[in-house]
Amino acid sequence: MCDALLESLADLNLEQGYVGLYAAMGSELKLDQLAVACGERGYRIAYPAVLSETEMGFYSSEPPVFGELRTTVLFSHPGRVMAPEQLASLVPVFPEHIRVLVVPAIAYDREGYRLGQGGGYYDRYIREIAAHAVTWGAGFAAQMLDSVPRECHDARLERVFVA
Repeated sequence: MCDALLESLADLNLEQGYVGLYAAMGSELKLDQLAVACGERGYRIAYPAVLSETEMGFYSSEPPVFGELRTTVLFSHPGRVMAPEQLASLVPVFPEHIRVLVVPAIAYDREGYRLGQGGGYYDRYIREIAAHAVTWGAGFAAQMLDSVPRECHDARLERVFVA
């Protein structure tokens, strides 16, 4: 799965943008190897942070320090708002700079919809970047279902990679 994601990233022009990854929580597919491989290829990585009860943003470190960035931001998760001092040493990545967003889920369906944690953070963010970014899911084959429950605000992913 990591190789397939990297191959797809190579087909995109990422010189001026960021790859938005997630920090795996619980049983979500871990993207640690992908993050390291992206860094080795010179891709800039950003991770999410919950900024309010309705807003999520992405942050990076310059120069990239993957381990340090992960321990600072990766524990942020929908429902846990980050304090400004927790983000002070990081660089905010504006939505227009995200070129690829890899999104976690509890389940995905074959049409690219996902069942998330219920906060709507990713759905709102995907709508914000949809005009200029590619949105992908990453999960395990067991998470791929024929369909998942959806509501009018749910965002569709362009592709789902499974391990």
